Amino acid sequence: MTSSTPPQTEAGPSSSSRSPTSTRPLSTSTDTSNPRLRTARTLPPWVVTHNERYGPITEEQLRLLNPPQPSTAPQRNANPQPPQRRVSKDGFVSWDDPKLGPPQNERGRIPHFFKYGRASARGRKWDHLRSAEPVIVSSHPSAFRQPPISWEEFIRSSAWGRPANELSEVIDIEALNQLQPTFNKEVEMPSHPSDHKHDRRRKSAFSKRVWNRFMRSTLSPLLFRLAVIIMSIVALAIAARLFELEDEVLGESAERTQSIFAVAVDCVAIPFNGYMIWDEYTGKPLGLRSAVSKMSLILLDLFFIIFKSAGTALAFEHVVYHTFGDSVVRGLAKALASFMLLGLLAWTVNFTVNIFRVVERLGGGEDEHMASSEVPLPAASQTYHGTLLRSRRTACLSFLPSSSFSKIPSQRVDPSAAYIVGQSAHASRRSITLHPAFRPLDCAASVLSTRFMMVARMGMPPVPNREDIKATWKYLEDGITRIMEDLEQGMDMQMYMGVYTAVHNFCTSQKAVGLSGPSMTTSHRGAHLLGEDLYNHLIKYLQRHLGDLVQSSKSHTDEALLTYYIKEWNRYTVAAKYIHHLFQYLNRHWVKREIDEGKKNIYDVYTLHLVQWRKVLFEQVSEKVMDAVLKLVEKQRNGETIEYGQIKQVVDSFVSLGLDEADPSKSTLDVYRYHFERPFLAATKEFYQAESKQFVSENSVVEYMKKAESRLAEEEERVNMYLHQDIALPLKRCCNQALIADHSALLREEFQVLLDNDREEDMARMYNLLSRIPDGLDPLRTRFETHVRKAGLSAVQKVQSSEGDKLEPKVYVDALLEIHTQYQGLVKRAFTDEPEFTRSLDNACREFVNRNEVCKSGSNKSPELLAKYTDVLLRKSTTSIEEADLERTLSQIMTVFKYIEDKDVFQKFYSRMLARRLVHSNSSSDDAETSMISKLKEACGFEYTNKLQRMFQDMQISKDLNKEFRDHLETVGNAKAVDSTFSILGTGFWPLTPPSTHFDPPPEIATEIERFVRFYKHKHDGRKLTWLWHLCKGEIKAGYCKNSKTPYTFQVSIYQMSILLLFNEKDTYTYDDISSATQLSSEVLDQALAVILKAKVLLMDGGDKPGPGKSFRLNYDFKSKKIRVNLNLGGIKEAKQEEVETNKTIEEDRKLVLQSAIVRIMKARKKMKHTQLVSETINQIRSRFVPKVGDIKKCIEILLDKEYLERLDDDELGYLA
Repeated sequence: MTSSTPPQTEAGPSSSSRSPTSTRPLSTSTDTSNPRLRTARTLPPWVVTHNERYGPITEEQLRLLNPPQPSTAPQRNANPQPPQRRVSKDGFVSWDDPKLGPPQNERGRIPHFFKYGRASARGRKWDHLRSAEPVIVSSHPSAFRQPPISWEEFIRSSAWGRPANELSEVIDIEALNQLQPTFNKEVEMPSHPSDHKHDRRRKSAFSKRVWNRFMRSTLSPLLFRLAVIIMSIVALAIAARLFELEDEVLGESAERTQSIFAVAVDCVAIPFNGYMIWDEYTGKPLGLRSAVSKMSLILLDLFFIIFKSAGTALAFEHVVYHTFGDSVVRGLAKALASFMLLGLLAWTVNFTVNIFRVVERLGGGEDEHMASSEVPLPAASQTYHGTLLRSRRTACLSFLPSSSFSKIPSQRVDPSAAYIVGQSAHASRRSITLHPAFRPLDCAASVLSTRFMMVARMGMPPVPNREDIKATWKYLEDGITRIMEDLEQGMDMQMYMGVYTAVHNFCTSQKAVGLSGPSMTTSHRGAHLLGEDLYNHLIKYLQRHLGDLVQSSKSHTDEALLTYYIKEWNRYTVAAKYIHHLFQYLNRHWVKREIDEGKKNIYDVYTLHLVQWRKVLFEQVSEKVMDAVLKLVEKQRNGETIEYGQIKQVVDSFVSLGLDEADPSKSTLDVYRYHFERPFLAATKEFYQAESKQFVSENSVVEYMKKAESRLAEEEERVNMYLHQDIALPLKRCCNQALIADHSALLREEFQVLLDNDREEDMARMYNLLSRIPDGLDPLRTRFETHVRKAGLSAVQKVQSSEGDKLEPKVYVDALLEIHTQYQGLVKRAFTDEPEFTRSLDNACREFVNRNEVCKSGSNKSPELLAKYTDVLLRKSTTSIEEADLERTLSQIMTVFKYIEDKDVFQKFYSRMLARRLVHSNSSSDDAETSMISKLKEACGFEYTNKLQRMFQDMQISKDLNKEFRDHLETVGNAKAVDSTFSILGTGFWPLTPPSTHFDPPPEIATEIERFVRFYKHKHDGRKLTWLWHLCKGEIKAGYCKNSKTPYTFQVSIYQMSILLLFNEKDTYTYDDISSATQLSSEVLDQALAVILKAKVLLMDGGDKPGPGKSFRLNYDFKSKKIRVNLNLGGIKEAKQEEVETNKTIEEDRKLVLQSAIVRIMKARKKMKHTQLVSETINQIRSRFVPKVGDIKKCIEILLDKEYLERLDDDELGYLA
């Protein structure tokens, strides 16, 4: 209620003549002609009587509402204003405008102002309900709540306060104490927010106790969750057992849907409920978890209940409609249905409890704390606690100050200055909408039972007239000055609300009193806003204030200046936040409108503070502040301890001052980069350049690298401690330039010394440093490649000089592997397997593997020796190798093979040696052979190993064929005279050539051969067999020796066998007789006889070499330490001849490969330059071997002669189809 004079009431009995609890019969008005005047009565004249709406008044109501004593006079405002509304003596206003809707209905259960809006209904209304804009709290009570008494409307409307443009007059403390003698007594509130829907008189105490102690207990969800888990575990066990029994008893006719569904649902339900227990009791319950997140989990509960219901329905359907062939199955089915039903019920009850708990938490309940705002509450504010007193028939509102009312007599509480942070028991946990003036306040209070907290200002001085803008600005300036200069003392609510109201009055005034100028008049774009004037006043004030700070800063230097700057910056920004919230009305209306209309240099109040700080103070002191910062940083770099928190605060202030002029809502780093980052980087570069130059001159390169490494780590840590992350990359570049790039030549020269001395740790440090600068590692890679190549060539030369012409393949390959292993480890440990260093290693290895001292005698030496070493490993020998060691050695061979350029040479030699191992059954392990072929296939592809794999297939076919031949002989009844084995080798896959000499096998073998030929031709008609006599071998026993009781066994070739079998007829044969009997050429015969003569199995009469005219006799006195004597030994001449033949085959094959590649290229291109064709051919053939340009040109000439190609103009070649 607002009035310039105290409200007048009719004469009545003095309140001092009766006790506060006395009762009197209700009296009615004596002036029936004037409905606004009332006669004397016991109820206050400014309250609607109960008879008007709800019936007779009880004694309890009369005791609660006693009139004030006559001696207590309401106090007036210090600056009264004429009333803005016509108010009756009893506090009511007649408002009978028919446009506002139907008149009040006394029987209506829903307040009419709810239907038609506040103060919109006709009839007598409370005066303070006429305002449509609430000052403090905007909140509608529930429309479904039935007010128990007529005072509820008073309570509800009292929360809204008065309009912002009116002054208030309220009852003093003594009258309040008399009106509410039991205001300090708490009464029990409803146990549930929805209790107002029910008749509490009919609710039994037992139901309340159950709800409060059981349903609200924190253990209730835990118990229900545990019940669900137990039921689910039991149901899961029963379902699994039921599934098993039904499968055994009923077989395929069993209905397993309910079992499968139960298992699936319960398997997920058990961990889900376990997680929910953890979440609600140790994880994030409601309060730590947002309401949306909590409701998502509750919805998951609902989904599981649906699936659980479906499973329960299936279980009962199975019990009711299906027959069981076994009583155990029937019992388990019933048990499954029962436990699933119990689990479903427990889950449903838990879901219901959770819903009620969440709704109560969100919709209102107990033990909830109000959220805090952004800015701390001023220290001088007064705090009041309010208690809502309710009984079955009455309700009223009282205010209890934190200190006793007796200590502050004659003070009046202004409802417009009340800041409600809590609500009544109906919504003590419900969030409320605060007036913008109070949003910055940081008030947190525990709302216990029906208590709430109210902050009020006491003795607020009057706000200047809203039309007197000059006085209003003076009032605002005093408040702003207090915030700017004396914020530590706090700001009481009186000042806070006064400033906010003054800002509102200033911006909404209609006249400019005391001001002149065209901008100080009046209607501004359709609204009476003087925001521009207030905005300009604020700018001028900030400029004056900041100018004073600039003058004060001149007396400070270095660290003292930093301390002063940080202190004033913190004070200024905190004050800016307060002022920003006090000027919210200006921000929301005038500033927003100006920005929306595209006006430049218009900011919200907080941003305006930052802009003025940057323009007035920052530009004056930034260089001095930056110098102080750089001195602190230099102290830290020199090992001194500093307070780096100051630097961090300075950095944060520089960042905060970066504002986007085009869009004030956005921020940039321009200020920070220009005023901080640029001088910081320049000082850093200068510092490290000087330090590094001095350190290098006094210390070694290795020590400098350690120093540089530590300095770089310090700078990275400095960024994390107090610099902005935006400077990390520029600072890194600056340090790299000063510490590394400027001394890179010195570091690279030292690298060769480190390589020669194998100092891996120092090489790793150099790698880490030079990798920070562009192209810093390229010279190192070049030096590393050169060093590795020299080391490899030196190692090969060393083994070449020690072994001479008889270079062992193992020694050669081991030397290559040693160099590779050494420097591969260096690349891995020191250079972190960097790809470019690995490529340099590969280039160096490829160079010394293919072009070394050994390869000078023949370009094919490296692949040949590698193939021979592989043959040594895979061939049977007296010294066995472990399978793991053999596999590791083969992998190392493949490492060298990777660097071989002429891979076709390796293929030729390896295939010939593999053929001999297979034919003579001389392989150490089939698994090892297969592993080697797999490695070659992985390295070179399927085509490279196709023939090698076919050799293995032929040997397997030959084994099967020999078995069939033996079975055939047994079938026809012909016993084998000789235990023979035949191998059928494919002509196109085996690198073997038939012998050039004719040969007649001895009769003992010829018979067996004829049998096999007939058998094979019968099986494979049309195939031609070519006998490879030079690869055949056998064993014969010698029982003629006199000095040996045990016959010797001679391992011989078939040529040697035919010669020795001749001596079964007689003891002596001439050279011509043997040649005539065997039909061997003299060259082959001489080689066979030479081995026999050397072993002294035969003796030759005269001469050293076998030849025509010589005679040979059997040596009966032959002696040998071994019973098995190997006479099938190839000579050196034979090995060299085979090597020559292999190389010749390689050259021929290469010509064919080159010709086919040239034809493929020309067929695709049709026309091509001669040089381009040569280059393209090299690129295509490089994977097999590196062709020579001369060989390619010869092949082109051959194709021209064969008319595959033709010459065109301009050195072009064309393809002839």
